[in-house]
Amino acid sequence: METLEKNDIKSQFLDLFSTEDISKNPVRYKALEHLMHIPAPTTKDEFWRYTRVNKLLKKNYQLPGYEVAEFDQSILKKLPLNNEESTLVFVNGVFAKDYSKIVNASIDLIPFSDALVEQKYQSFYNKLANNQKRFFDAVNTAFHNSGYILGVPTLSNEKVQIIQIITNDNLLLIPRNLILADTGAKITIKEFFINQSGVENALINQLSEIVLMPNSTCNYYKYQNLSNNALIDTTHILQNQDSAYNTHLASYNTAFIRNNTLVQSSGENTTTTVNGATLTKENEHIDQHIFIDHQQPNCYSNQLFRTIADDKSTAVFNGKVMVRQDAQKINAFQSNANILLSDFANIYAKPELEIYADDVKCSHGSSTGQLDEEALFYLRARGIKEKTAQKMLISAFLNDTIDNIEDDTYTAFISQEIEQLIQ
Repeated sequence: METLEKNDIKSQFLDLFSTEDISKNPVRYKALEHLMHIPAPTTKDEFWRYTRVNKLLKKNYQLPGYEVAEFDQSILKKLPLNNEESTLVFVNGVFAKDYSKIVNASIDLIPFSDALVEQKYQSFYNKLANNQKRFFDAVNTAFHNSGYILGVPTLSNEKVQIIQIITNDNLLLIPRNLILADTGAKITIKEFFINQSGVENALINQLSEIVLMPNSTCNYYKYQNLSNNALIDTTHILQNQDSAYNTHLASYNTAFIRNNTLVQSSGENTTTTVNGATLTKENEHIDQHIFIDHQQPNCYSNQLFRTIADDKSTAVFNGKVMVRQDAQKINAFQSNANILLSDFANIYAKPELEIYADDVKCSHGSSTGQLDEEALFYLRARGIKEKTAQKMLISAFLNDTIDNIEDDTYTAFISQEIEQLIQ
């Protein structure tokens, strides 16, 4: 196999895995071969135009151990957890069995390494990841060191909570997940990325593959709050006929976040909803990248993103919809609105439509500005203090994105988090 030059930005990153023997695993080995020829992304790449990852790759990371680390259990009490729902807890990427439970024995919810033993999942594993072109996909496929497989049987309705906790500085975590919703199944996932107080400079490179069989539904709610750490979260979704995928991304209070939501609408009559609320401050950088590929007719998709940027932070929204030639009668909509609270903050918005069919209804819109002065004046005229009025407007602005969440407790939690963040 080709060796890396020492001045290559990948060399230090890959040195961590120099003792890993992946030659006996053809999938991992092939991904590593691809990785040798894939340059690390730079701002010259359209896919990463506004997001620099060089500093992330140059840091000195450590791999997690094999034992469950001790952690402050009070951080779990702050989350809107439901004791009647199945739960998987990972501490520094290590499965914490004592804090996890399966409510319904009919579903498969097991750590990734154990699950791949079962033949029924091997035919779905690594079918959506793009290891030939995407750097972080290839890194994850070659070196994933945690994660889970979730299999939901036909016609069942399940709710699952996934919790990823970081307790140590400078860790490199690479979770790999596979989610399979069988015909007519419905699965609701609440995923929490959190860290113990004071932890910094960790990097999580997560990749999830989601396969939705005909007439199945997946609700996937992501809570990303990692303070001075970094998260690259790539989710590949394959939608078969009559399936529905609904997700909400709550991204804030994290030094660096890059969300890649990549949807293949490969069956007729699919529904896809991708919403998100982003709040950046200080020097944080949060990038929301969405690509919905309509390949078959009679489908619907909607993207709704709201962003607040303060201090010297940067926020990015790149939402793209492609409509293939044979994908007639598509309804696809995008709405992206952004508010700058500081003269030093930056927001880059790039909504895109690429349409090759003629019988479609597609629209996109993006706006960036400051708080509505008329609305602010209206509230001030009714005796509301300026700071309180600003907070009310920001809260209402971001809360527009959470109306479609099918979990009242989680919705209230996100709304409360937004209130606290805009103090």
